[in-house]
Parts: sequence; C-alpha cells; structure tokens
Amino acid sequence: EDEYKSLMKNKTWELAKLPHDKKAIGGKWVYKLKRDAEGHVVRFKARWVAQGFSQLQVQGLEYNETFAPVLKNKSLKILLALANERDYEIKQLDITTAFLNSQIEDGLLLYVNQPTGFEYGDERTKCLLKRTLYGLKQSPHAWNNTLNEFIVSQGYKRCMTDSCVYVKCGSSGKMMYLTVFVDDILSMYSKEDEGDWLKMKKLFERRFDIKDMDDVKVIVGIEIKRDREKKMLTLSQRACIIDMLKKFNMDQCKSVATPAVAGTKAKLTKEMCPQDEEEVEYMKKVPYMSAIGSLLYIATCTRPDIAHSVNEVSRYQTNPGVEHWSAVKRIMRYLRGTLDKVLTFSSNENMNGKMNDVHSNEANVLGYSDSDWGGEVDERKSTTGNVVKLNGCTVSWITKKQTTVALSSAESEFVAVVSMAKELMWLKQLLNELGMKSKRKMLVDNQAAIKIAKNDTLHDRTKHISIKHHFVRQCVQDSEFEIEYINTSMNQADIFTKALGTKQFIYLCDLVLGIEASTSLYDHSDESEHK
Repeated sequence: EDEYKSLMKNKTWELAKLPHDKKAIGGKWVYKLKRDAEGHVVRFKARWVAQGFSQLQVQGLEYNETFAPVLKNKSLKILLALANERDYEIKQLDITTAFLNSQIEDGLLLYVNQPTGFEYGDERTKCLLKRTLYGLKQSPHAWNNTLNEFIVSQGYKRCMTDSCVYVKCGSSGKMMYLTVFVDDILSMYSKEDEGDWLKMKKLFERRFDIKDMDDVKVIVGIEIKRDREKKMLTLSQRACIIDMLKKFNMDQCKSVATPAVAGTKAKLTKEMCPQDEEEVEYMKKVPYMSAIGSLLYIATCTRPDIAHSVNEVSRYQTNPGVEHWSAVKRIMRYLRGTLDKVLTFSSNENMNGKMNDVHSNEANVLGYSDSDWGGEVDERKSTTGNVVKLNGCTVSWITKKQTTVALSSAESEFVAVVSMAKELMWLKQLLNELGMKSKRKMLVDNQAAIKIAKNDTLHDRTKHISIKHHFVRQCVQDSEFEIEYINTSMNQADIFTKALGTKQFIYLCDLVLGIEASTSLYDHSDESEHK
C-alpha cells in the first residue's frame, strides 16, 4: 500500500485502454528486506517492477538509450580516504522511489499491467506510463540524466574520470565532493561549509522525496565506522559475509589461516574438472557460480586479502570439479575466522617518511606491482598483481591473468608494470579533477622490468613485446611517475599473484588492509593445516 501510494503521488501512469496493435509489458511485486549494519531488518519493502525483458527488443520502439554509470568502488575509497584525512563531514541521503522522478521519453507509448491487488476496469485497461518504472530498460539511464541535470544546476562539476563523482568549491575555498550510487548520495565537505550543504540538502528535499541518513553508516552493503579523534575510518562487510556463510551452510565451519594453500602442487587445473558422470551430476547440484558471485563482491569492495584466491577459482565456472569447490569452501573458512578484519584508512606516513599534511593539496600515490611468471598451470600464462595506496591507504587493487604468454619473468613483470601505469594515470586525472596534485611512485621487485621501462637496453629480449606496452617508457621519460626497486618480501602486490605461506601472507595482508603488521593472530609454528 505504501508503494502504491508513492506510485500515485508521483503520477507514474494514467489508466488507458490498450490499443489492439500494442502488447502490455508485464509487472511483478518484488519484496526486499532492508537491513542495518548489524544485519537486523529495519524495513519491509515492496516494489511494483516492470518486466523489462518483455519490451520490444528493437531500439527506438519502446526504448532508446539504456546505459547508466555507477560509482566506481575505487573512487568511493579514494574519497573516503581523503575525507577521513581532512576530517571532512560524510553525510548520506537516500532518494526514495528514485526512478519515478524521470519522465518517459517523448514519442514512446509504454503500457504496463496494473499492479496485482490494485486493478481497475476490464482486462484491456492498462497503465500508460508517464514516468519510468523500475525494471524498464531505459529507467536507469533516464534517472541518471535527471539527477545529473539537478546536481550540475547547483554549481557542481561532473568528473570525466568517474561520471558519478561531482566537485564544487565551497564558501571556505575548500572542495566539496558529491558521489552518486543510483539513489544513494554521499556528500563530503569541510565543517566550515556546513551552510552550503544545508542549502543543497533543502534543494534536494524540494526536488525529490529523500531520507536524511545523517552520518554515513552503510552504503551498498559496506559498513563504515569512523573514529575522528584518531583520524581512522574502517570499511567492513561483516554482515554480508555472515549472510553468505549461512547461505552456503558454512557458518559453523572450522577456520583456516589463509584463503589458499601455498605451493605448486596445490594449484588448480583443468584436470580437476569432472571426468565421470557421477561427479558431473554431483557438481550440477553445487551452487558454484552463486558462491563465486558473492565472493567476488566481497573481494572487490573490502577484502583484498581474498582477491587472488577468488580470481583463481572463478576461472573454472563453466565446468568446476570437486577440488575447485573445496577451494571455494576454503576461502569461506578463511572468512569465517577473519570476520573482524577490516580495510582501515588512517593518517599514515607518506612516501618520504613524513606525516601527511592534511592541509596540503598534494597527494602521495604509491603503486606496488608484481607478477607470478607462468603461474597459471593450464595455459602457462602469468598473473598480474597491483595495489595502489593513497597517502598510505589502500584504495585500489588488481589481480588478473595476463592475456599473452610471457617468455621470461622480466616480460611478465613488465606487463604488470604497464597495468599499474594505466591505473596511476587514471588516478592522477581523478585527483586533478578533485582539485589535488599528486606525486606518484611505482615499486617493482624485478630489476630487468625497471630497465625495460626506463630504456631500450634489453632490445633482443623485448623486441617481440606489443607496442602498446611500451607507453610506460614514455610515461617514465615524461616524469609521470617514478619507478624504483623493492625487495620481494616487502612487495605488497605479491599477495595478489599467488598463494603464500601463512607467515608471509599475514604480514602482507596486514600491510594491505592498513593493520599494524603483527604475527600474533595465528600460531605459525604448526603448518599441518595446509596438508
């Protein structure tokens, strides 16, 4: 009834007779439980959703553009890290029934079935849409355009590097940031610009039906906790992980110290795929792809320590075997024992060993790059691992299989360096749009790769490398970033390229997550669990 009242309040449709040459789009009530950071149900929500898959598939008849951007995970982390360091306010707004605020494009006649339980008239009486409805192909695009026009009209500038990040100079001369994730709005600003934000919030209230969530606590399933005195902010998905473990009956499992077993013999291969009908039938009942999807979301948002392990098991989704499923369950066992691990942002030392100046407009960007040469058993392709730290805070990480076979460790390391260079260039552009300069440095644990990046001294060994990889040399020559050597044992990207032993894994894991390095979490004297 609440949802139906919202639909009527927004004048979403008008009842009309369905023309004989038209077909009505189906609809369905969709129910959802809204939970807080602890997983408690705070609201029972219902939506009347159009079955967009039944729209005519020819573009231009019942829809035009469909693409809509969403906030990048790394952009969210970058802005949260900056806001924490500068002691900015972080406020959240939720726009209710967001898609109902956008108009249907002129010339498009869309008829939808009346909501079940609220029908009027005969069978041919349908809803002629005036506003976009959840489920329609064009709804996300139309809503994004509507919200963008409103925000830009209030003096904010849309970033080119991330279309869901907006920037504005406040009355105090300090930058104000606004992020959009569909209908969730985050505003970050200095306390001195409180008046500017209150004016903006009133404009939001006049234009949309909003809920003022005050200080941010949860966004897209990520729990955010903040200690302003210590200048510390943490990101966690504890509730999400607990729900996942319950879903796959792993909530009472025995925990392990690492998400994967170290060593060449423990690597997953295609030979582990089902070889007989009995195993094939068994694996059909296993929710392998569903588990991978849940783990990927967690690994992408807040848990870089499982990123490589999840990447490895996700390569066998088409025909997984029992051993692949055991590897997935091991990741869950690791998460079961590390529920309290969080991604931590704090005011750490910069790359020169000095404390960061919160009033400075220059950010220190440090990138770690590494690769595991020929580590992929089936095709002998290498794995790229990169991690980016902004003023000491981990804001971005990558683990992926390289597209070509590398002929040497130097070549595989160089390909990883190129991937890292692209990430640093993107981050430079984003920080420029946020009103900040940046000092960038890349750390690599392979001397040959560094030489290749700086000059052409190893021509005989590198003349076959694709020209697209050599743009990093131009970046170094143009002083876009510095590139230096780091010992492998200290290279934080190593955790994204292969399974490590318990002691080294925990050491690097704590560095990446921003936790003070400690070896007291587990007893390393007993490695029998790996057998």
